[in-house]
Amino acid sequence: MKFSVEYLIRFQHCDPAGIVFYPRYYEMFNQVVEDWFAQALGWSFASLEARDEGIPLVHAEADFLASSQIGDYVTFELVLRRIGRKSFTVEITGTRGEEVRLRATLVLAYANISNGLRAISIPPELRERMLPYLEN
Repeated sequence: MKFSVEYLIRFQHCDPAGIVFYPRYYEMFNQVVEDWFAQALGWSFASLEARDEGIPLVHAEADFLASSQIGDYVTFELVLRRIGRKSFTVEITGTRGEEVRLRATLVLAYANISNGLRAISIPPELRERMLPYLEN
């Protein structure tokens, strides 16, 4: 199963040439993960914060294949590539129509915030909610 969300490219995302400034995509990647947690997993970032937990980014790789401009709608699809005991890997693909604009692989940890972001085990209930998105 894939999680899909569409975002409008706005002025705030773009450089003076009117195309997405690539660091803004990293903000969008986080937004995709946050939306996946809230909308698909029922495990909002607000509920994580209330538990003194979070999911910091550990590693990221991205390929920017085509530019996006102000006014474009980009569809982001997220699939879970791996789930470990304390971390998981997602792949996010951004498309406009049939054109792939970008692809990213993110490794995120499940962590306790109060102890310096030390990785902790992913709660069993959350793991169960994530499993339908696991693709090999």
